[in-house]
Amino acid sequence: MFKKIICAIMTLAMLLSFSAVNAATPKSTPEESILAYAEMYSLGTSEHLEATGIPKDLTDAVEKDVTSHLMTAFMNYPMTKNNFQTVKEKYFAKLNEIIKISARLKKNDAVNPIVEITATNVDQEVADKIKAEDANFLTMDVMNHLSTAEELAADGQYQNLAINAIGGVINGLTATAPKTYDVTCEIVTDDNGNSYWKPVGVQGLFDFVMIDFAIKEVDPQIIDGMIATVFSTETEVKKESENNQ
Repeated sequence: MFKKIICAIMTLAMLLSFSAVNAATPKSTPEESILAYAEMYSLGTSEHLEATGIPKDLTDAVEKDVTSHLMTAFMNYPMTKNNFQTVKEKYFAKLNEIIKISARLKKNDAVNPIVEITATNVDQEVADKIKAEDANFLTMDVMNHLSTAEELAADGQYQNLAINAIGGVINGLTATAPKTYDVTCEIVTDDNGNSYWKPVGVQGLFDFVMIDFAIKEVDPQIIDGMIATVFSTETEVKKESENNQ
């Protein structure tokens, strides 16, 4: 669903603001424009957005959607509004530290130059390992199955566990090895006659740089089995105690 939203927004931007042309002088280089697209798709925004020519209201909409997507990484652990904001700030600071994106002109062409994007991503395996080694996550996973999200958001013990455990994962996040992707470009012109470079098709670039990371909950069947075992043991102990009285 998220991918469809992003592509719809970007398609709308092109339909409303751009028309393809064959002869024009873009305001920025292909590398500058494609780097801006890549950073926007990965982290929600870029210092180079002017190189795309996309109207601010549409880049703001993309940033909102990308930010929302990035925060789904923590959807399994309900938090208070303040704790959620704390996690968000910590997470985005870490992403800006470890996510590195660069662009170089690979093929110089007046109509369809090719830009090579090099990018890192979040190493999911490292995050999974950190989580597996923190017993607090297992406690929270069990609590998730015994309480509602509203109850957990109001549970001080759970909130302390969440902010500390999630913070530990964020602190330990590392990046994958850099990978490369070739982007074919084309010139587009807005209603004011200004020309810009854009990707020929945005889906491939979006898929390449999109951060797809999550703190995964333990298999629900395992948690349900643990809970059933605990309750079964408690029942047996209670019966034994009653028989001995």
